[in-house]
Amino acid sequence: VGKPPLGTPPDDKAGAVAAAAAAADAPSPLDWVARAADMDEGMASRAAENPTIFKTFLRETLAGMKQAKGRGGVYETGNVRLISDAQTGLKSELLRGARGVVQGEGLSPSQVISHGTNMKGLLGMLMEGKIVSTTRHAGVSGEGANVWGAEGLETGASYGATTGLRTGQPSVEILMRASPTLKVEPGSTLSRAPGVNEDFLAAIVTDGRKTVVLGKPQLDALAGSARAWRTEATAAARAGRMGEFSQWENVRDRLVPR
Repeated sequence: VGKPPLGTPPDDKAGAVAAAAAAADAPSPLDWVARAADMDEGMASRAAENPTIFKTFLRETLAGMKQAKGRGGVYETGNVRLISDAQTGLKSELLRGARGVVQGEGLSPSQVISHGTNMKGLLGMLMEGKIVSTTRHAGVSGEGANVWGAEGLETGASYGATTGLRTGQPSVEILMRASPTLKVEPGSTLSRAPGVNEDFLAAIVTDGRKTVVLGKPQLDALAGSARAWRTEATAAARAGRMGEFSQWENVRDRLVPR
């Protein structure tokens, strides 16, 4: 299956999307995401056993996001028209990447479940190896304790664009293959928590200027590397070396809903 093509923002939304990503000539927070996407299957297989891969990916991605957020973003302008145009542009990029994945897999959109988040959300999923539900916001603004998802591509792209723009982070759409055990139930909740290795097809990530598709081999590699880090940190703690475990635990608590 060929990798879906990476792209650039549509011409008619170029101004708004560039504003969402701030300065056009600045480094993108997705530079390291793009490097991960370039791993072939052999490299991905080796990366899955190396805890350093995820630690480096995490550190550099968070640093890029911090630098980008320091430049400000379109959401902070309060300009409703500009925000709406930027959101439309981000959604368009997510959908274009998602359609490429579905086409490459020989699937129809109805065979796919989508979920939207931001970059921090994706990092937490990779670290935990699954989408984690949370009771933190249960009953507030329509949020519940279940993992949500929707059939097709539109809802995940809409939510990903909105969440990324609102938080000043890259927007993410997660695509999963629907199955008898993973399906959408009433209330747009999923029958179970999806696992990265078991269910994820791809993650489309965009900051408005750059769009990257992480395919299944790359997602499996990053989740595997994160799992190797947990194993390494746990073994160090059992041997009385708590530094590595404390670092892992602190990062987990920042990224994974509890």
